[in-house]
Amino acid sequence: MQVRIYASLMAGISDHHARAFTRPIIDLVAREIEYPLNFDIAQGATPEDLWNFGQQIEDGKIHVGIVWGVEYGWLRKRFPRMKPMVVTRHATAHLKSQLMVHPDSKATDLAGVRGQRLATYQRMPLMDELFLSKTVEDRGVRLPQFFATIKQHKTALDAICAVHSGEADCVMINTTLYQRHIANRPKLELRAVALSDPFPQAVLVGRPERVNALRPGLWLETRECLQDVEDTPEGRQGLDFWRQERFILPEADNFEQLVRARIAQYPVTALAQVAQDRRRP
Repeated sequence: MQVRIYASLMAGISDHHARAFTRPIIDLVAREIEYPLNFDIAQGATPEDLWNFGQQIEDGKIHVGIVWGVEYGWLRKRFPRMKPMVVTRHATAHLKSQLMVHPDSKATDLAGVRGQRLATYQRMPLMDELFLSKTVEDRGVRLPQFFATIKQHKTALDAICAVHSGEADCVMINTTLYQRHIANRPKLELRAVALSDPFPQAVLVGRPERVNALRPGLWLETRECLQDVEDTPEGRQGLDFWRQERFILPEADNFEQLVRARIAQYPVTALAQVAQDRRRP
């Protein structure tokens, strides 16, 4: 079974660490379902890359893909036979995008950071790019004109540290990634001045018939196994690395309702604007 995690989930995480800490879960599930799994990372940063990823799932070249919920919503419109297997459940609140400043900053809302220095980072998740672009565009200003400078840092932690040290005034980072990096670094705590509506969590998706073609019933076997991995040392280690609590069924968390709400707010056409923002000088 070919399992691929899409690159947008890799913000602030090296490929090496992602493979190393996910491998125990992959090996555990393979043993439990008695079927070999091949896990790797699918690189991609553009709308075309996402469509290509979806096409590979459609064609059965990838049996299980792991994407953000909003990406699944877009993919499903183009590939309606795609289904969610399980959804990741974060241990705290819903996933939200946020624009954050140093606790001592005088800014209290988006207007307060206009004309200031924004820190971003490589592989910034798509929903963070969407929120940032839409929030600024809703005020009739293009992203490059809203901030004095926009500097991309190598990692999310570097961007957080830039704000903390005064090199930058604000950073765009979602709640899951932010909590991952300050969990053991409370001195780096920042304050949000703009916060999005909740986004759907990461989801494992595929075409059940493609998976079941490998072995009858394999889709449900895999789904059931994933719901129990939190009770094992290997599963707990992998979930803790990704700052997730467990895998749950989509029906258990109003997942589909949240997906529909966010893709209505952020239609697939918003990808074109994000692509333009990425190419800014």
